Amino acid sequence: MSRRLASDSFAISPIVGVILMIVITVAMSAIVFVLVNDQDQQETAPVVGFKIDEGQDRIRVARAPDDVDWSEFQVRADADVPGLSVALNEAADGAGTETAVSTAVATLPAKAIEGGDFLEFCADARTDGVTVYLLYTATNTLILEVKWLTVDAC
Repeated sequence: MSRRLASDSFAISPIVGVILMIVITVAMSAIVFVLVNDQDQQETAPVVGFKIDEGQDRIRVARAPDDVDWSEFQVRADADVPGLSVALNEAADGAGTETAVSTAVATLPAKAIEGGDFLEFCADARTDGVTVYLLYTATNTLILEVKWLTVDAC
């Protein structure tokens, strides 16, 4: 009879193994679920289509999503250009409605972005080789980089 009890004591091992495999499977499923759901919550930059007009020193919006505002963007230049400024939907002519642009960021006014909107640039004097960056502030994403051959005087 003692031989029979010894052989029956091994019956617990498969049960414990099955329970451990179930626990490991549930834990791995929970980890995968958390990782997949966490990725969905990351904010992405909006997709805005632009057209560059070198002759008028303009960046024109070709297409934009409905729920994006200009105040969510910033403009920055690669170098300090004296008097470099940008105007939204009006001529940059030095009339005082422009926003100054430098190596520090310049925030644009609050207005919903629409197709046909434009940013026009000018400087105190005609300037060659200016690079302008358009950044989406929520994700700190570079949306557009424009290398102007020349920027006209205001």
